[in-house]
Amino acid sequence: MAYDIFLKIDGIDGESMDDKHKNEIEVLSWRWNIHQESTMHA
Repeated sequence: MAYDIFLKIDGIDGESMDDKHKNEIEVLSWRWNIHQESTMHA
């Protein structure tokens, strides 16, 4: 599933030309990992 993601940081202008997100930063890649340590009991 693809999404358009934009980042807005006060005082920093991005290069987005999107009508709803002018001067915001266009996020080109996003990665989210969750890792849970587990143990095996006999």
